[in-house]
Amino acid sequence: MEEARKVAESERMTLNRFINMAVAEKISVMRTRRLFAERAACADMAGAVGVLERAGKGNPPMVGDELPD
Repeated sequence: MEEARKVAESERMTLNRFINMAVAEKISVMRTRRLFAERAACADMAGAVGVLERAGKGNPPMVGDELPD
């Protein structure tokens, strides 16, 4: 609690506001993790690998594609 007070003070906000913001951030992180997990569960890995294997085939490098020395 003391550390939270110090951080809130250093950010020039009330402890209550700091705690509200921290809870909101945590909820956002948890929702984002859940969203990515749901999307990953539906992923077509074989299809994705196929797209990556075809990427760039038949397209020779263009001027400006060179890597620096």
